[in-house]
Amino acid sequence: ERASTGYVLARDAWGKGYATECLRAMLDLAARAGVPLVTAECHAAHAASRRVLDKCGFQQEPTTRQMVFPNLSVDPQDVLLFSRRVGF
Repeated sequence: ERASTGYVLARDAWGKGYATECLRAMLDLAARAGVPLVTAECHAAHAASRRVLDKCGFQQEPTTRQMVFPNLSVDPQDVLLFSRRVGF
């Protein structure tokens, strides 16, 4: 019924289009597999990740939640939720 996707890239890979390319490939895979909904999460302060999700047609959900990003802190951080209908 739905799939979840995401990415974590090393800092030296930022800004080279890899996240957009990977996300588009995941959307294509979901469409070919007949998965109607793809969801994603991103750290609330990471504007570049939000731009990638926007570019790929994701819509931000009205809710947020918290999760731990071990590479940033042991404290929970705000997370934005996104989704996109696929292939319909």
